[in-house]
Amino acid sequence: MKTDVQLQQGVIAVLKRETSVNGADIGVEVKECHVTLIGTVKSWAERDLALLCAWSAPGIRNIAHNLIVAN
Repeated sequence: MKTDVQLQQGVIAVLKRETSVNGADIGVEVKECHVTLIGTVKSWAERDLALLCAWSAPGIRNIAHNLIVAN
């Protein structure tokens, strides 16, 4: 099983690879394999894509978010 730090690094890496998501504006917190995404995104589509990206990192049990869509 991966540590929380490894999971955090994995989610951050996935977000950075996705060009449609501005990973620099999204913070990633992990506690006991539960991920929380925090930050501001430009659209609902970007928010949804960020969540999908986070789920693609192996070892994630749950994802919550506090992503704000700035219109």
